[in-house]
Amino acid sequence: MRERQNITVNCNGHDIFALESFVDSICDEYNVYNNFFGNIIMALVSVHDECRERDGEDSKIEIEFFNNSRGLNFEINPCNKSMIKDSEEVLSNPDLLYEDEKFNWLFLINRLSDEFQIVDGKLNILFDIASINQELASTRANSLRAYFKGETIKSNIQYH
Repeated sequence: MRERQNITVNCNGHDIFALESFVDSICDEYNVYNNFFGNIIMALVSVHDECRERDGEDSKIEIEFFNNSRGLNFEINPCNKSMIKDSEEVLSNPDLLYEDEKFNWLFLINRLSDEFQIVDGKLNILFDIASINQELASTRANSLRAYFKGETIKSNIQYH
């Protein structure tokens, strides 16, 4: 697995496929399921769209991805630094997410990610994928319980 991956996305609408491809390759590499894929895409697209709304189609966002013990991290450097200022304002007063429509893009990020913060002047969005392993462990435990109760269980083995 690569340590860090980067992409610069033009906000003209044509590069949205490059952003989707970037996220898709990361999700494939880390065996991330559709639900997380959708959350990651929606969060990053909301930043993309907000940047385009503020600066027009000539704007760009730089995204750096890295994985650490906390999960999948996306550091976003928007060309428009007022987006960072707005993020800092919301982080210091979370009620703004519900009070002002100009923060809708941050509301989406807040709801779709596990954490967002400002680190070194960049928006950092974290997706905690530990629950994927917890879900798998829970499924396996339920299968074992069913097996020991004598219930018929369906195999998840796939033959190629």
